[in-house]
Amino acid sequence: MFAVAGGIFLLAVIIKAITIAIEKNASNKGLDFLEEILAPEDVVECQKLLNAARLTYWGDLFRLLLSWTFLTKKTKMIR
Repeated sequence: MFAVAGGIFLLAVIIKAITIAIEKNASNKGLDFLEEILAPEDVVECQKLLNAARLTYWGDLFRLLLSWTFLTKKTKMIR
């Protein structure tokens, strides 16, 4: 049973990692497209926005990795 749970957890981590790679590739392609249309200072702002969006995927991955430690759960210490 623990092996199945570990396998499911590992699969979830792998899927999150693949999603990050796909999002990075899509962001780079989008920036290449926008460089043809926008002014250079606007492209820099778009790059900042896309980097911030990519950090949300990394945050979700770290939340998943820490979920088994119960550090991400909201608990009441004092009732």
